[in-house]
Amino acid sequence: MNRYFSFIVLYGLVNLCHAEDGLPQPHYHRQAADPAWLATVVQFHGHLGPSVVAGARMGMIGLRAVEAKGYFDVEVTCEGPLAKPPQSCFLDGVQVATGATLGKRTLEWVQADRLTMRIKNTGTGKIVVLRPTPALLELLASFKPQPKAGAESGHKTDDEQLEAIARKIVAMPDKEIAVVALPAPAAERHDEAEKQAVAAAESWLVLVDDGKYGDGWDVAAEYLKNAVTKDAFEKSMQAARKPLGKMKSREVKSKDYRTSLPGAPDGKYVVIQFETSFENKTAAIETITPMLDKDGKWRVSGYFIR
Repeated sequence: MNRYFSFIVLYGLVNLCHAEDGLPQPHYHRQAADPAWLATVVQFHGHLGPSVVAGARMGMIGLRAVEAKGYFDVEVTCEGPLAKPPQSCFLDGVQVATGATLGKRTLEWVQADRLTMRIKNTGTGKIVVLRPTPALLELLASFKPQPKAGAESGHKTDDEQLEAIARKIVAMPDKEIAVVALPAPAAERHDEAEKQAVAAAESWLVLVDDGKYGDGWDVAAEYLKNAVTKDAFEKSMQAARKPLGKMKSREVKSKDYRTSLPGAPDGKYVVIQFETSFENKTAAIETITPMLDKDGKWRVSGYFIR
């Protein structure tokens, strides 16, 4: 009895300390089998649910795979149907598990049909790509909302269902959570794609540097030509480039292979940034996005300068 009373007092003191700290109290009743990390996930998210736990599990698996410490040595990109809850709750789990956050701009999400996580150790350059297993996807889709009378009729409430599914995901072995790809062959293919895309961008920039904006439109990707008329493109480029004067120097700053971009159809893209110096602007950043056209050639689909 005394041990039970001591537990009640201790539990009350812990809750009181949290309340005095000013942190919101999540909806969570810890069970004996719950791992310690689960409380941290719930404290961040507010309640125990399948999607946030799936994000945490995949994030932890990915962090170990790239051998990163987390917080400041990782960049994470999540693709998937993440525009709204409950699917978007996945991102909260990823933030807790990896330390990559929207605030630090080290977590990016892209709307797509299928869920994929790409995590990079920024110190070593090691990258892995994770995809949920069919078993995990089946669990995430297994929640069935109950009518309000469900609890009275003996069925589990929605919260009970969600917590039960979440705890199943907690208990799953790593191999049943995610398929992890160490993309060495893929990285080599991406390196070749990036090389070809940079060559296409530099060839296109020769035309732009010479003021041949119409010719630049002629050899651009079909996506760009469908989005803007030749006349409008020429006027836009004239307004953006002419005041800068002649190009003096240009160096590739970064290049990043992507299969999807916000507001663009899925495809193969390379986002390239150049550090450029002009007569009238000594430090400019040009962002050029070549894409792989249907004929297998890389062509410029977008250009932006700041």
